[in-house]
Amino acid sequence: MPRLNIDRRTQLIEATIDVIYKDGLSRLTLAKVAQQARLSTSIVNFYFKTKEQLLLETLNAVSQEYEAAVDQVFAQSPDPTRTLRVLVDAMLDPVLCTPARAAVWFAFMGESQARGDYIGAVRIRELAIRQRVETLFTTLFQEAGDTKANLGHAAPLARAFDALIDSVWEQSMLEPDTIDLAAAKKTCLDYLQSVLPLGLDMSDGSDQDASIPIAESAGTGMLSAWAYTSNALHELEMSELFRREWMLAGHLSDVSKQGDYLTLEVGSERVLVVRDDKETLRA
Repeated sequence: MPRLNIDRRTQLIEATIDVIYKDGLSRLTLAKVAQQARLSTSIVNFYFKTKEQLLLETLNAVSQEYEAAVDQVFAQSPDPTRTLRVLVDAMLDPVLCTPARAAVWFAFMGESQARGDYIGAVRIRELAIRQRVETLFTTLFQEAGDTKANLGHAAPLARAFDALIDSVWEQSMLEPDTIDLAAAKKTCLDYLQSVLPLGLDMSDGSDQDASIPIAESAGTGMLSAWAYTSNALHELEMSELFRREWMLAGHLSDVSKQGDYLTLEVGSERVLVVRDDKETLRA
């Protein structure tokens, strides 16, 4: 039996990533992958017996390289603050965070028939990474001597950090010509600086991304430094930002009366959420 060539498999997976980015998941065919890789369809069939096998191995490849980058950060950075700083750099590495790779993630998330495969293939990895990040936040709140009540903020703040990273990947796919990963990294670092109980110490100079400046003035879109040490302001911020009953378009309290409405831009479409005369929410 002929031996499988790992480099050839990698070539086909990279071609699949490009085809998904250009044509979408539903319109991908083995013939298109072969054409993109400049190989014959028979070669594709030799390495991947079905389209489904090729798609799942492609998704696994993207997931595994992301997981490997995260693992490397945790292995090299025992300090939780430094780990978060380096994680930003790793998660938004231009080699990983590309429009084509982002398209693979969101294609599987968006295709209903592929969601089961997506969950089975990478959900465990996603949850494991999320849990590790949440542990970093919890550790930093504990080290700062925060009260038990404040420790409850660690999980939602970690989830918001995760969502911020996801939003950059999504922008990479939707706006490939304008995405600025350096600026996106700085935004993530600014977020960490604003929500961590002791801020984000960038003074040790122990890693390359320590040279990225953290915004300190209102002129850069950040609040004044005192705002991040005010317990009263912090409690107000948390009570407003993390209210229950949030919807994608806004908070439920914003449409509490008949005739109240919210709007939201989704791609090229506008969504309207309105409270009708029967006190029912409709979109």
